[in-house]
Amino acid sequence: MKNNIWMRSPIGVIGLIWADDKIRNVLLPGQEYPNLSTRESFMDSNEDPPNWVSSIITQIKSYFSRQSSTFSLDCLNYDLFTDFQKRVHHAVTSIPYGETRSYSEIASEIKSPGSARAIGNVMANNPFPIIVPCHRVVTKAGDLGGYRGGLHLKKFLLQLEQDL
Repeated sequence: MKNNIWMRSPIGVIGLIWADDKIRNVLLPGQEYPNLSTRESFMDSNEDPPNWVSSIITQIKSYFSRQSSTFSLDCLNYDLFTDFQKRVHHAVTSIPYGETRSYSEIASEIKSPGSARAIGNVMANNPFPIIVPCHRVVTKAGDLGGYRGGLHLKKFLLQLEQDL
């Protein structure tokens, strides 16, 4: 059974989808998830999420208020990921707050030269945005590249991290 909760944030409403004590998806504003009712029915729910989900919510709020830039990664569900996808996610989570890396730098770090495009594909399908900071991955030339939440959101997140 999948559970979900919606939270307000400076970028809009963010959804957390979990099952079996693992986060399955973090939904950015405008993203939908199959078989879930509208956001409004979940935003003001009286049900308390499990403590570990409350902890993730607190971590996301701390990120947006610039009080903390770290997340618990052990609650993310990587069961259906390939080894390559796991290596990419690990490399991206190691990008320091306020810094960026290019797709080709990530390829070098995971010892998979020539895989920049494949890395872009992994980032485009990142089910854990913000927690796995795919917004910190840019093109070799320093351009933003793409972002599932839209380039305006990627710019916002990068600016948030720069304005310390």
